[in-house]
Amino acid sequence: MKWLLVFSLLVACGDDDGSSDGGLDGAVMCTGGPDCDDGFFCNGVERCDPASTSADARGCVAAVSPCTGDCDETLRMCAEDCRDADGDGQRDAACGGADCDDDNPNRYGGAEEICDAAGVDEDCDPNTLGPDADGDGFVDDACCNERSGGMFVCGDDCDDSDPAVHPGVNDICGNGDEDCDGATDENPNQVFYRDADGDGFGVPGDTILACAAGGGYVLRDSDCDDDFANINPDEEERCGAALVDEDCDGAANEGCSCTSGEMRACPGDAVGTCTPGVQQCLSDGGGGTEWSVCVDRVEPADEFCDSFDNDCDGDTDEDFECTPGQMETGTNACGRSGCERVCTDDTCAWATRDFSCGETAATCDYCDDTGSGPAAEMTFASASRTYEFLEDTPLFLGHARFVGGRGSNTVLVQYDDAAPRVGGAFSPTTEPIGYGGAMFAGDVVSGAPAGATQPLGDGWAFVAVIEGGALVLGPGGAALGVPRDRDGFALEWRRYQEDDPSDDTDSLVLRRLSASGIDPVIVRVPNPASVSTLYERVELVVMPDRPGTTADETEVRVRFFTGGAWSAVHGCGAGGTPCGLTVPAGSPMRFGVTAAVGAGRQETYSYKGTPFSDQDMPSVTITGLCP
Repeated sequence: MKWLLVFSLLVACGDDDGSSDGGLDGAVMCTGGPDCDDGFFCNGVERCDPASTSADARGCVAAVSPCTGDCDETLRMCAEDCRDADGDGQRDAACGGADCDDDNPNRYGGAEEICDAAGVDEDCDPNTLGPDADGDGFVDDACCNERSGGMFVCGDDCDDSDPAVHPGVNDICGNGDEDCDGATDENPNQVFYRDADGDGFGVPGDTILACAAGGGYVLRDSDCDDDFANINPDEEERCGAALVDEDCDGAANEGCSCTSGEMRACPGDAVGTCTPGVQQCLSDGGGGTEWSVCVDRVEPADEFCDSFDNDCDGDTDEDFECTPGQMETGTNACGRSGCERVCTDDTCAWATRDFSCGETAATCDYCDDTGSGPAAEMTFASASRTYEFLEDTPLFLGHARFVGGRGSNTVLVQYDDAAPRVGGAFSPTTEPIGYGGAMFAGDVVSGAPAGATQPLGDGWAFVAVIEGGALVLGPGGAALGVPRDRDGFALEWRRYQEDDPSDDTDSLVLRRLSASGIDPVIVRVPNPASVSTLYERVELVVMPDRPGTTADETEVRVRFFTGGAWSAVHGCGAGGTPCGLTVPAGSPMRFGVTAAVGAGRQETYSYKGTPFSDQDMPSVTITGLCP
C-alpha cells in the first residue's frame, strides 16, 4: 500500500495552472514543528524543513520511530522502556506487563499466593487470598489481601484444618462455631422428648430439637405412661390385683406367681460395687403369693480412690490420675529412661510428678533423678580433687608468663616498659562444681622496690567462669584481664592509683562476670594496710545451686589474710546480697589467675610459701564430686 500513498502525494503536488513555482493548489507551507506532527508516537515527531530534499509538499520531513523494537501506540511506549526492574521475569503492569510491584521479586502475576494477615498480594490478583488447606472451598480467615483504596479482604474459614467447618454449613450441637458466623449451635439437632410426669422418661410423640434439655424434656423416650412417675423402665414390676405394667416391658404382673419362701435376685446387673438386691416370695393375703420389694440393693455412689467402681459406670477411679498400686515407666527430667512412678493408695495421685530413678554412684550426674532433692545423690557425690594449676600445664592468655618454679618465687608478670599489659594463666581443662563447692586459694606476694611511692601495677584477680566459648580477656587497668565473654565471678585485688584522688587505698572487689560484658561489683572491701610489701592469703569459694529445690543456693564467699589477721567473710548469696547468677551443681568451670600492669610501671606478682608453707601455689580444691 506504500505506493498508493506516494501516488496520492504526487497527485496532490501536481501543478494545475502550469506555473513553475512548484506550488500546490490549496497547500499551506509549514512554519514550525507542530504544523507537521501527526500526533502518533510510534512513527516519531515530524519536523518542518521546507529546504530539505526529503520534505513533502507542505515542507514536512518524516521522522524515525523512537523505538528499536516493538512499539505500543496505546501506551505510547517502546518495549525496551518497559523493563523487569526486580528480575522476577515479568514486566511492570504500568507498561502492559503482569507485575503489580516491580520493586518486589516475590510479587508478580502467577506467583504463589501466601496466607498472611499483612495483606500482601503475591500473585497480583486481589481475589486470591491463599491456599485452601482443608479443601472445602473456603480460605483461612487469617489470609488477607489489600485492595485498592486500602481496603482489606480476608478469607472466611474459621478453621482451615477441618473441611466440615466453613460458612454455609449447619451449626449443629457441639463442635463449636461450624459455620464461622460467631455464634454456636444455632442449628440444634439433638432430639428431646416430653416428660410430663418428671420420671426421667419421655414419650416418642412429643419432641423438640435443642442442644440442651429444657424444662420438661429428656433424652430417653421409653415411658409407657407419662401420667405417672412410678411407671417407667426403671421401675420394678409390682404384683397386685391391678394389671399394671410398671416396668414398661409390655407385660403386667409378670413373675408374680412364686412358691412361698422362695428367694431370687432382683432384675438388673451387678456393676462395680452396685448390686440389684434380692426378693422373697410372700403370701399376698388372699391365698396367693407375690414377690416382695427388692432388699439389700446397693445404689451408685460418688467415685473415690479405692480401686473400686463406686459409681457403677464400668470405670474404676476414673476421676483420679491413677489407680492405687499402678506403676508407669518413662524418662525422667534428667534424661534417664526406664524410670518409674507409682500411684499412691490414698490419693490416687503419682507419688512423684516425674519418673524417678534410684541414685547410685554409677548414675551420679548432678541431677535430681529421684525427684526428692539432692540428698540421695549427695551420698555418692563424695569425691574431691585438688590441683595446683600453675604446675598443670596452664593455658596462658595475653601477656602472661611465669618465672621460677616450685620452692622459689613463681612470678606471673614482670614488666617495666611503656605499655599497659594484661595476662592470665587458666586451668587447661574445666572442672565440674560439686555439691561441696570449689575453693580457689593461694598466697599472693607483691613486692615494691626501695623508695617506691607509687604502687606497682594495677592488681591481680582470681577468676572462676562457666565454660562456653573462647576466653577473651578484657582491657588493662581495673579490668585486670578478666574474661569478657563468660558468666562467672572474679575476685580482684585493685591497687590504688596515686593520681586518682578518689582511690586512696587498695581494695578487694568481688565482681559478677557476664557474657554481655556488664560486670557489676557485688562487694568491695578496703584494705587498711599500707602499700608496702604485703603477704596475702586469698580464698574464693563458689557453692553451687542444688537440684530439686525451689531456692537458689548459689553462694560466693571471700576472705583474705593481711596484717596478721583474717578478714571477715564477704560475698553474696545465702540470704544476703544476691549473686545475680545461678551456678547449678555440675556446671563446668574454668579457673585462672590474672594480672594487669600499668603503662610505664614495673610489676611483679609472686606466689611463694611464706607464711603458708603448705600452700605455696594457687590451687583449686573441688569437693562433692561425682566419682
